[in-house]
Amino acid sequence: MKYLFFIILSMAGVYASAQIEDYRLGSIPPPFEAGDAIFSAVEVPAEYPGGGEAVKAWITANLRYPETARLNGVEGHVGVRFVVEKDGTISHIHLTKRVSKELNEEATRLIESLPEKWQPATIDGQIVRSYFNIPVVFRLK
Repeated sequence: MKYLFFIILSMAGVYASAQIEDYRLGSIPPPFEAGDAIFSAVEVPAEYPGGGEAVKAWITANLRYPETARLNGVEGHVGVRFVVEKDGTISHIHLTKRVSKELNEEATRLIESLPEKWQPATIDGQIVRSYFNIPVVFRLK
């Protein structure tokens, strides 16, 4: 019985060292599969058509400063985080930094009403779901 245990233990060691050697010889890892995961770090980030300047210009042109906030002198930036889906639509809008009820609602409205689909992010050439953060700035002049 001792010999059988020794033989099994020896075989396990040989098998394990064969796997290590296989890795050292440059075995290729399995292909990347994103599934439905949502990524924070990607190779090529999601992008709005025309880039960051285009989305910033659209937000600035369509921002409606809430009257109550204007009268009370409320300013600041609302941090908005959302998911850019594989088809370029956005979902799961979440505020990461809040200022006031009115400004928070306006920031959410702006992001929900972006007119064009995004170019989704990629990892290893595969389109993936990814998080995207945008600050919506409210500044009185």
